[in-house]
Formats: sequence, C-alpha cells, structure tokens
Amino acid sequence: MSNNDLAKGAGRPLARRARDTLAPAFDASAKPERLTMRTVTQLIALALLATLSLFLWEGRAGLNLPDGGFFWYGVQRVLSGEVPIRDFQAYDPGRYYWSAALLAATHGTSIVALRVTAAIFSWIGVFAGVWLVARSMTAKTDRTLWLLAAVSICAWMTPWFKVFDNTLAILLICGFAYLLRRPSARGYFVAGLCVGFAAVFGRNHGVYGLAASIGAVAYLALQMRRLATLKELGAGVLGVVAGFSPLLVMLLIPGFGSAFWDSIRLIFHEGATNFPLPVPFPWRVPTDQMPLGALLGVLFLWIIAFPMAGLVCAAINLRSRAWTRPEFVAALLVSVPYAHYAYSRADVDHMAVSITPVLVGCFIALARSSAPLRYLLAAALLAISILVVGPSHPGWACHQTQCAVTTVGTDKLQVVPGTAKDVALLNKLVHDFAPNGKPFYVTPYWPGAYALFDQKSPTWAIYALWPRTEGFQQRENEKIAAAQPGFVLINDLPLDGREGQRFSQTNSLTYTYIKTHYRLLTGYGVPDGYELYLPR
Repeated sequence: MSNNDLAKGAGRPLARRARDTLAPAFDASAKPERLTMRTVTQLIALALLATLSLFLWEGRAGLNLPDGGFFWYGVQRVLSGEVPIRDFQAYDPGRYYWSAALLAATHGTSIVALRVTAAIFSWIGVFAGVWLVARSMTAKTDRTLWLLAAVSICAWMTPWFKVFDNTLAILLICGFAYLLRRPSARGYFVAGLCVGFAAVFGRNHGVYGLAASIGAVAYLALQMRRLATLKELGAGVLGVVAGFSPLLVMLLIPGFGSAFWDSIRLIFHEGATNFPLPVPFPWRVPTDQMPLGALLGVLFLWIIAFPMAGLVCAAINLRSRAWTRPEFVAALLVSVPYAHYAYSRADVDHMAVSITPVLVGCFIALARSSAPLRYLLAAALLAISILVVGPSHPGWACHQTQCAVTTVGTDKLQVVPGTAKDVALLNKLVHDFAPNGKPFYVTPYWPGAYALFDQKSPTWAIYALWPRTEGFQQRENEKIAAAQPGFVLINDLPLDGREGQRFSQTNSLTYTYIKTHYRLLTGYGVPDGYELYLPR
C-alpha cells in the first residue's frame, strides 16, 4: 500500500467523524428534549450569571460620547416627556421606552443605571440563545455546552447600547423555530408577532425579519408540499400588526407620524443605512494587524458561508423528504439577512450583531453531536469570540491601558485617558461659558456632551453626520438663534477620512451661520480639528 493510500485511509475516519458530528443538526426525526421547569430555571440562572459577570466586569468602565451618548441622551429626553424621532434625532422608539420605563420604576437616572436596563435586555437574549441550544438536544442535560454557549453569546453583547440588536436577532430565531415546529395559524401568528416587536426597536430588524419570513414560508411550502393557506398568512400579518402596535399607536401622536416618515425618506435619499467601511477580508489585512485582523476577516466570510451552506444541506434534505432541525433552520434563515448589518459598516461592533444568529446556529448544530468533538468545537468558538471581540469591551481596554477614574453625573467611571480629557474639556467649557444650565451647542460627534449635563440640545439633530437640505439647516439655525448657546464646539474632522463628510460640508449653512454670529476663540486648548466659538 502506498503512502497516499495510507493517508487517504487515515483521512476517511476523520472526515467521517466530522460529518457524523455535524449531520445530526439536519435530522429532525428524533424528538427534542422536553425542557422541564427545573431545566428552564437553570437556564435562566446560567444566563443571569453570564450577564451579571460581564456587567460587574465593565459596568463602570468606558464612556462612548458619540454612539453611547446618542442613546443616553435619548433616554433622558424620554424621561423629560419628549418623543423620539419627533423631538430629537433617535433610533426607533422601543429601546428608549424600555430603558425609560425601568429607570422610572426604580427612580434611577445615572449612566450605570441605564446600563443595567440594557444588561437586563441582554440577559433575555442570552437565555433565549441557550434555550434554543437546550431545546435542540435529545440527549441528557449538558450544562457544559450550555455554559460555553452562554459565555460565547455574552461575549458578543457589545457595545452595551447595542445589545438590544443582538437580543432581537435571537428572539426572531425563537419565533421562526416555533413556526417551523408548528406550521399552523398559531405558528404564523407567533412568528409575525416577533417580527413586529423587533421592528418597534429597529426598522432594520423588521426588514430582516420579513426577509427571513419569506424564507420560512418557502421552506415550509417545500417541506409540506403545499402553499400556506390564506388563514395562516393572515395570522402572520395579524401577528406583525400586533407586535408593531406600540409604534402604530405612536403614529397618533401629533407630529410623530410625519417625522417618522421623514426619517424613512432620508434612508432612501441617502441610499444607505450607514457609512460603509472596507470589508477586512483576510487577504486585505496588513501584516501588522495579523493574525487577529485575518481572523476577523474570516468571520466576515463565515457569516455568509455558514448559513448558505446550511440552507443548501437543508434543501438537499427536503429533496430526500428528510426534515432538518427547526431551531437550526430558523437560525440559518435569520442569519442570511442579518449579514447585511455587518457589511453595511464593516467593523467589530456591527459584526457583533450579525454573528449572533450564526453563533446560535453553530451551537445548535453542536447540541446533538458526539461529546468529545462537541466540546472541542464549542471551546474553539468561545476562544475565537474572545480573541476577536474581547478588545472591543471597555473592561478589556482598561485592563490593557491605565484608565482614569472620571465623575460622570453621579457615577464614577473608569475611562481611557483620551475620554477623560474630553470629559474634562466639556466640564471646563460648561463652567466657563454655560453655567447654571445655560444651553450650549456641540456638534457633530458628541451627543453625549448633552447627556453629561442632562442638558437639552438646541437642535433636533444631535448626531449631524448626514448631508441636510437647505430647509432643514435653516430650521436648525432658527433653533440655535432661539437657544442662544453660551458656546459652540464644532468638530470639523472628516468622518472616516472622507473630506466630504466634514461638518462644514454636510451642514454648510449651519456652519456659515455659526461663523457669522459667533467668534472663533483660539488658545483655549481644544484638540486639533475642533473649533470653539463664543457669541459675538
């Protein structure tokens, strides 16, 4: 026998073992483990332990004045009686009212209290993810796999103000898994309910959910050899309306409806939902960013390759009249549209949302595989998660860099030196030029500046990144004139290095208004690229 034959013979058992390990994910013939109340309680406790551990590690670490401040400011305004989108630039309303309701109930208003409300939502997501894994098992309880899944999912729950998006992706998987396991009017209603509920927190989640819905309806049609009935489709539509009903009710609020449609028109006008970044495919990563940069690039390929390969295998199963695990198919269907989120702005924060349904799908695939290889692959998923997303956690940043303790409202946070300097600058500006609650205007990148002082922005746009029409800028100028801010701080640096994305270019009328009615103050010590103006 030749050496090649020996190599092939040695390779066959390994290939067969890998195939046998992952193949059970495509087998729905065996009934899943029926989860007892004791098991569910254990899953809830495990999810709580993972989420609480993450919060204790970094709940008082880091401060993100741009994106984190955007959400923090919005919750403050909701607690003050304002309406998201109508009264201030905002995400879709769901997350604001979730956090504001919990803060109002506990009488908490600090940044740490706000992070607690987000952590509670992420706890729901971690539990739902581990529940899907446990639901997919037919063997005895496997707490080791639960733990690996919970920690892996929790690792991608970053940044703290985006954990709503991760959780909603997992809840959509739950809804579609229910539909695929119970293809009835009730199943369609539950799936539609999840889609509508997700859209209240983010219209992109509604779009992703509708895309997954089309896939689920098509899959069931092939599986059951019949089209969905009008009753079933009607139940699905009714579920979407029921889940989306909070926002439908908000459309009755004077002024909200027009502002909501304007925000949708802006997306179509710009032709994008985000500012794109080049995708860091492995072959594009500079050598000084190896090997972690290449690993991130592999994940960008994985979030597309895994669901597409899985759906092909599920389609082959359908052809041979074999069923695939409903939870696994649901994860695949949700993973495909969510890949758009990572590619819309190719960085780790957006990857964190897109990879969540893929990660859940991977653990579901491992839930029924043989024990030794199951733990090896699960541990590998956890290790990759920590290596790639770990540096994005503020707790990690403070472990790598000497963080400074900074007072933020009533809380003390550990922040990196650059952020500590930014907070000190804002404190000095407010003390010198806008004391006793006098308005100020900071644009375009620091909406958190208003949240630091629980101060209302003079303008509707608190994150002025997109180019605006002359009419819009004129209305913003009128608001600035009415507020008479004590100082104006403009960051005119180009976003992502794009010259056309300077504030002086995207909002040229407002920039001209400031230069006309305010005088530039030099020598105050503001960072390069910032311009400080005082009233003439």
